[in-house]
Amino acid sequence: MGQQQLLLLVLGIVIVGLSVVVGIEAFEENNRKSSFDRIAGQAIDYAGKMLEWKMKPRAQGGGQEAAKMSGCSFNNIGVVGGGPIDYHGTNGGDWVQTGPTYVGLFSMDGSGGYAPHVAVYDPNQDLMIAIFVFGNSPDCLVQRMSYMQDGSAVYLPAAAPANPDATNCSL
Repeated sequence: MGQQQLLLLVLGIVIVGLSVVVGIEAFEENNRKSSFDRIAGQAIDYAGKMLEWKMKPRAQGGGQEAAKMSGCSFNNIGVVGGGPIDYHGTNGGDWVQTGPTYVGLFSMDGSGGYAPHVAVYDPNQDLMIAIFVFGNSPDCLVQRMSYMQDGSAVYLPAAAPANPDATNCSL
C-alpha cells in the first residue's frame, strides 16, 4: 500500500509540474502575440496618418503636392516623444521614443530604393514592424516584420518589398 501511495504522489507532482510549464509557455506565447498586435496596430495607425497628411491640401497643412512623402515628419503624423534617439548605432533623427516603443520614419522622399515607410520597434520583444506606403489604398500598404539580433534587424522575408500594384499604387 505504501509503494502505491508513493507512486501516486510522484505521478501527481509530475502532472502538476507539467501543467505549470505548459501554463507558462501559453502565457509567454500570448504575450508575444499581444505585443505583435499592439505594435502592428501602432504602425498601421501611423501609416494611415501619413496617408492622411499626403491627401490633405498644402493650404491646410498637408502634403498633397509633395513628391512621394517628402516633407512628412513626426509632427505631421502626431508622434510626440522624447526626441531623436541613437538607435543601434544609427543616428540622424530617424527614431523617436514613444513610451515603451520607438517609431521611425524612413525614405520619406522615396530615395534609397525604398518606399516611404514607418517602423515601430519594441525593445522588450526585439520585434519591429514596418509598414511600406505605396499609395492611398489599403491594397497599397505592405507590412514587414523583423526580429532584432545583436542590434541588427533580421528581415523576414525581405527588407524592401516591391510595389504590390504599380498601376494603382503610386504616390
